[in-house]
Amino acid sequence: MKTALATATEPARFDLVRASSAYELAMAHEARPPVAANIVAPIIMIGFVVVFIGVAATMFAGDSHVPVAFEAFFFAIPAVMLIVAITMIVKGVRYAKEPIHKDVLVVVGEREAVSSGSENRSATTRYFATLQDRSGGRIEYETEGWLAGRIAATDIGVAFLKGMRLVDFLRIEPN
Repeated sequence: MKTALATATEPARFDLVRASSAYELAMAHEARPPVAANIVAPIIMIGFVVVFIGVAATMFAGDSHVPVAFEAFFFAIPAVMLIVAITMIVKGVRYAKEPIHKDVLVVVGEREAVSSGSENRSATTRYFATLQDRSGGRIEYETEGWLAGRIAATDIGVAFLKGMRLVDFLRIEPN
């Protein structure tokens, strides 16, 4: 007796999905993952750093009795923030330029990674989906919570992949 997962990953199911009328509609769908947030937040951070350095430079200008080591440390922190923000922008631009690949895949597993918070911080949850192609190859992709809630093991359909992220998934019931 076959398990539900073994049945779900049979190559014939992939053929049935590709022969389905819903397949053409799914392939015409344009997934629109949010990419602006990956660029806008670091730009805001850069604005904050520039204002901070400007105010600090005004405070330390002239005949300041503040030790040079303190001034250097005071400016080192925003400099590190600036480097981090620029790195985030570069990664965001690279991600925005990545194409979206569409393929018929089966969801074979899901998991969550929770990093615990503290008394003053909330926990952060990351979501992952493991997808299998027709030949049996499996890859785990990070995804958003809203999408993780829409998919389940044994779902088959068109997956929209951007880099190592699953950005959308349109379930197709094979006929």
